[in-house]
Amino acid sequence: MSEVEEPKTFRKGVAVALGIICVILAVGLVGVIADYALIISDKDSTIASLKSQVSQLNINIANLQGQIDYLSGRAVRGVIAGFMLTMTLEKNQYSLGEPVNITMTLTNTSNQTVSFSLDYSYSYFQFLIYNDTNSTIYSSLHNGEPLLPLAVSYTLNAGQSMSDVYSWQQTIGSSLFVSPPGVPVSSGTYYIVGQVGPILPPILEPNSTIETTPIQITIS
Repeated sequence: MSEVEEPKTFRKGVAVALGIICVILAVGLVGVIADYALIISDKDSTIASLKSQVSQLNINIANLQGQIDYLSGRAVRGVIAGFMLTMTLEKNQYSLGEPVNITMTLTNTSNQTVSFSLDYSYSYFQFLIYNDTNSTIYSSLHNGEPLLPLAVSYTLNAGQSMSDVYSWQQTIGSSLFVSPPGVPVSSGTYYIVGQVGPILPPILEPNSTIETTPIQITIS
């Protein structure tokens, strides 16, 4: 009988050993999966962190470029509570007849999201050109006044901006309904002022139209 029982006992022992090995392998597999899940999670977190750093670096680069433009006289600013208007030119000296490209940017300088409306006609940004006698020779709005008052709503997160680019073709008059086409200006010194607004509702200030200081350009 002992010769018959011994193989059964042996097989049971082998089965138990195999079961223990399977349990150990399963536990090990679970551990490996958990480790890989942690590695993947750390990788995703690292990627997200790097993307955030890249985004912040791009913001820093833009801010530094803005500082360079500002210090070089190619950018000016206007500020009211919660907002800053920046007007930037590509340069300060132009050839006669060369388009003057103007970039205007409205930035939410507060630490919270702001919803507001702009009452405008055809464009929420405007610019004016003055000659060296301080006379207005050009307005990006017809006669300097909106034709069709219209309020459009916008939302800017803290630090967020909205921009647009305009072009002055070195003419006298306005950008709308000029017939015949505007008379070309002559060589000389001119000043450009940017505007946005009125911003509705007025935020902490009775006059919510923002106007930049002038940028001086030379046309020759």
